[in-house]
Amino acid sequence: MKKHMGDGLSIKNESHSETTPLRSGRPIWRRSLLTQLAAGNILILFVFGVVVPVSVSSSVVAVSDHFIMRELKSDLAVMATTLQQKKGRWRITADPALVKSLLSGESREGFAVIDRHGRVVMGSSGYGAAVATLRPRLIPDSHGQVDTLSYATERREFGPDYADVVVYQDLDRPSEIEDKVSREIAMTLCLFVGGILAASQLVGMLVLYVTTRGVRRATREASLIGPDHLDRRISTDDVPEDISGLVEATNAALDRVEEGYRLQGRFADAVAHELRTPIAVLRLKCEMLPDSTQRDALIVSVDRMTHILGQLMALASLEGAQPNLEMVDLVEVVRDIATDLATSVHSSGRTIEFIDPMLPVAGRIDVHYMRTIIGNLVGNAIAHTQPGSHIIIGVEETGVVYVNDDGPGMTLEPGSATTQPRYLRADKRRSSGSGMGLRIVARSVDLMGCEMKILTGGQGSKIRIMTPQV
Repeated sequence: MKKHMGDGLSIKNESHSETTPLRSGRPIWRRSLLTQLAAGNILILFVFGVVVPVSVSSSVVAVSDHFIMRELKSDLAVMATTLQQKKGRWRITADPALVKSLLSGESREGFAVIDRHGRVVMGSSGYGAAVATLRPRLIPDSHGQVDTLSYATERREFGPDYADVVVYQDLDRPSEIEDKVSREIAMTLCLFVGGILAASQLVGMLVLYVTTRGVRRATREASLIGPDHLDRRISTDDVPEDISGLVEATNAALDRVEEGYRLQGRFADAVAHELRTPIAVLRLKCEMLPDSTQRDALIVSVDRMTHILGQLMALASLEGAQPNLEMVDLVEVVRDIATDLATSVHSSGRTIEFIDPMLPVAGRIDVHYMRTIIGNLVGNAIAHTQPGSHIIIGVEETGVVYVNDDGPGMTLEPGSATTQPRYLRADKRRSSGSGMGLRIVARSVDLMGCEMKILTGGQGSKIRIMTPQV
């Protein structure tokens, strides 16, 4: 049977895992959030105050050397390509402006043409000192640096004769290419500065992320604490010392809350036990009254009190209980429960149906708890639907046990958590029930390590219990 369902309301139960706060043996510098942030800032200052400037300086020098060598090779290519020999005379037909610039030596860049006999047959002004410095290191078709001179050479052959063209740059003396180098360095620095700013932000975020990981873990642990998990505590592992005091105070407060909660449960259980006998006597006396409308109303009220007391005792019995989990055939267990409930359902004027997947379905559950869960869900369905309503109990092949009804559905308490649903009456008014039935169901589901999901909409409710399969 398929019915349209509205938005889903999930109740997900986490497995119990008590965490005992411990004081770890961490170094002092890791115990304080301020100390860790200070250490992070010192690291940032070191990286961007020492490492980055050194890297930038090295990069600038490398860029400058690269640019100078590129210019030398460019000029060398022009000079070597245009070098000619005619009747024992050497000449260069390159751009006159370039030749004039190199010949004058004003740019601190010069050239020399050295024949196969080692004689300088052509050169710029002041080539003597440069050639004297470079000659011991000159290798055809090479480039490099000797002392303060950067150079590049290329050999040109003319039949049996040849000559080596050398172009050099004096790095100790400013030149006209200084402006070009400065512009390229400025562009490089702009890229470095942009990268440094972006990297500093990333490093700052990384430092903050690392130093606050303990706080984030404590936040996750705190979010798991609730009425069904009062035994959980927040661990102080990796929590900065500045915040660990707050964590310990919170854990102490939770200890007091848990103790009060347990005392309240024991008190409710004791009161319920003490009231059982007086209420039983009261109902017996009500039954002895003459038949009347008032007598029937009194019996209904006494029965309701008896039901509430039973729920109080059932809820109290779940505190600290350990389920007896075993692998069973869910189909067989749920069918037996549905059969046992059929009489009370039919006597209430409702109908009940069990949907069998036609094959065994294994599940790890506590049979007593499953009987409590289905009994409460069916009891709620009877209490909050009109006579003639249909109740479906079924098992899916995936190990899901579900209870459906075609009543008015559920609503949420205003301002309550999503785990506090309440049934609607058949006339769409909110139920005046205590909600302990669903509370017992949720607690039983949690103890078995199952998960409950409530789907409710304009027509009916569908409650699914996902059971462990292993």
